[in-house]
Amino acid sequence: RDFLERITDMYIEENYNGTALLEPHGDSMYLSKFAVEKGARGEGLAVELWRRVVGRHHTVFWRSRRDNPINHWYEKLSDGCHSEDIWKIFWRGMPIENIPEIIEFALQQTEDFEIDAI
Repeated sequence: RDFLERITDMYIEENYNGTALLEPHGDSMYLSKFAVEKGARGEGLAVELWRRVVGRHHTVFWRSRRDNPINHWYEKLSDGCHSEDIWKIFWRGMPIENIPEIIEFALQQTEDFEIDAI
């Protein structure tokens, strides 16, 4: 199953320097991808993308590798997080009774992009 087929909401910066891709999951949205081009970092693009996402979607969750240097920013944006294996799962606006299920869902997601060894 291709993750792009599940995406229903996209936020793409006009010069393609940043994107946020979301897919529905129950009454919430799973933030499948959130990326800003290295050269555009520090220009406020990530903040603007995030404002658009949460301005339209009040219940959002996502995962990030535990060693992702941006996790400190995600922690500030989220209402909570859970660490397991190589992942940190974050949520915002999530009813407490839904948290175990969204953690399980996020942990079960496959890698969307794989880098082949050369």
